[in-house]
Amino acid sequence: MYGDKFGDLFIEILHIMPLEDESPEFGGRKQRCLVTDYSENPLLPLINDIQFDPPVIGHRVAWCTFHQIDKLNKMPTLKHRRKYWMRNVRAVNSGSGLYLTVSPHKHYPRMVMVIEVEDEHPNLTAFNARRQQMLAKAENTINSNGSAYNATNTNGMNDNLNSFNSPIRSPQPAPNQQSPQTFGFQQNMRPAESQMTSPILSASVMPLADILAGQKLNVKFRVHVRITDIYPKTANESIVSVCKACRMRYYDSTPSCWGCQHPNPTYIDDCQFMAELTDKSTKCMAICPNSQIASKFSGCSMQGLASGVTNAHNSAIERLKELWAWIHFHSEFEWIDLLVAPVIAPGPSANSLVRCLMIVDIAKPLPRVLT
Repeated sequence: MYGDKFGDLFIEILHIMPLEDESPEFGGRKQRCLVTDYSENPLLPLINDIQFDPPVIGHRVAWCTFHQIDKLNKMPTLKHRRKYWMRNVRAVNSGSGLYLTVSPHKHYPRMVMVIEVEDEHPNLTAFNARRQQMLAKAENTINSNGSAYNATNTNGMNDNLNSFNSPIRSPQPAPNQQSPQTFGFQQNMRPAESQMTSPILSASVMPLADILAGQKLNVKFRVHVRITDIYPKTANESIVSVCKACRMRYYDSTPSCWGCQHPNPTYIDDCQFMAELTDKSTKCMAICPNSQIASKFSGCSMQGLASGVTNAHNSAIERLKELWAWIHFHSEFEWIDLLVAPVIAPGPSANSLVRCLMIVDIAKPLPRVLT
């Protein structure tokens, strides 16, 4: 691995150091721990001066520093032998080996960076399998050598060596999960389809290319896609003024409402944005027409945008920011199921119409990024 890499990581705590003061440039407190996900990486140093419980042999243990631990949102108390999901973990290849750091996110300080998980968590299946395999190796080493304390590198999990070697996509990194079999990047925080009960999943998946090539309008199709981009670039820019009576968007060039022709309409706030949908056949833009559909992504109502109440309005914008954050963090790997429909919609200027896809529904709300 060369340079910094970032990703999400399921780990088990093997050893916890006392809290320390941060350096002046950070401020606050920090805590160092030894962690593992039981896969092997030759860039990890051999830790021979601390004995682990459970015993871990080979290049499977990393030092992890939780910077500004007192400022991490909803930071759980770290406990020996407990498992955690760490988000936006930074892996640094120093001269002495690979080490990990977790810090409050620069752009999303409310993001929950560390979450304690139970042994039965569905995304720990591969983790637990590696754990059992490694513990069996450790037991054999102890039986043959009398101790695993000074055990050296062992083979047997070489398919897990290159955890942090896949490229990242932006200079300002965000969680970028990779292979489910590599140290540091457990994939598929999305539940399996068998766990999802939405009626959307009873429909057949239609490739985007087939929908775009067809001539049908106002017909709903299920698509299995990644949201690879979103426009505008910020949630605040998605807030638009719409007519309270007909919800048609306000245009400066039309003093009367273009939709209902009211000569003196009352306008309220709503949200509209374009999402870039990508599947195996193509990519295209789809419109999210209003806060009602946007609410389906977060599972939280965004009707506060139209309320005129400051607190409710601000709360709705925070929920919108979660959607932007989720796409920023998950666009490279997270697949979701949507209902979309080809429609004729208002174009970018007054009195214009375009044919486009409209997002109608989502199988289940997206996982929370901010809380």
